Amino acid sequence: KKDLLEDTNIYQVDDGTIFYHEYRHTPQRLYVKWQGMEIEAKYLREISVHGTHGHALFFQSQGKIFKARFTEADGITVSSVRD
Repeated sequence: KKDLLEDTNIYQVDDGTIFYHEYRHTPQRLYVKWQGMEIEAKYLREISVHGTHGHALFFQSQGKIFKARFTEADGITVSSVRD
């Protein structure tokens, strides 16, 4: 994790993917920069990032834990880990 700006954190997962989390504005943004584009997660409400493990970023939203993973084929996929 590294602070880029006052409102952006970055997280690098094991495969080298870097997730950017802009957290001060509503709606919050979670995205990856890939081939000159910003690929944004479609799911986002207010989130609290817990960290990374393997190739995924883990975060909490509305009392549930989710993981986000980026692939070239699918972009950012978000799935529920625990209610």
